Amino acid sequence: MSNPTKMFIKLLARRNNMTSVIVSPHPDDEWIGCGCTILKKLDEGEKVRVLIITREPRTERRIKISQQLAKKYKYDLKILGNPEKSIDDEKLIAFFKKNIASNDTVYLPDIDLHADHRKISSVAQEVLRNKKFQYCVYNNSLNIIRRVNNALLFYITKKALPSFRRGEYDIIVDYNLETKNNNIVKFGEVPRGGDVLRRIL
Repeated sequence: MSNPTKMFIKLLARRNNMTSVIVSPHPDDEWIGCGCTILKKLDEGEKVRVLIITREPRTERRIKISQQLAKKYKYDLKILGNPEKSIDDEKLIAFFKKNIASNDTVYLPDIDLHADHRKISSVAQEVLRNKKFQYCVYNNSLNIIRRVNNALLFYITKKALPSFRRGEYDIIVDYNLETKNNNIVKFGEVPRGGDVLRRIL
């Protein structure tokens, strides 16, 4: 992308007060699932806000890393602090209403095998009328061929591509990947390819 084009996109994003909101069930999901998207949106001049839903004594190290990354890349970070696997619907909805404007674009975890991901994504889809995308955290595809392909990809390249448990993805955001991989390693996760997203209608 040329510099004048990038400048135009940044000016347009600022003028329209565009914000991308990443809903992260746990501290680390935002970078594992949406790290490339975060970097891309910031580079395009959009505001980014990350909403971390859960907090446990054992996740304090990851909370600190999330806070450090928010400070480093200059985006907004809010933490609800519900215990894992016992998320309060009313508190979650109030948290969404407080931190998500009607014109924000929202990124939610896939409704996968993790109970927190399923709960948070389902509640958000019920109450939010925003433009929404789902992102992958795990290689949970029900298509065994895709899971095997992803496993082989990881074995060969050491970069595992996550996939949706149900259905197809729309886009892959592969952006400043090496920077993103460095952040994923800090969380103790495996470096992988770009973010895998699909639009929620």
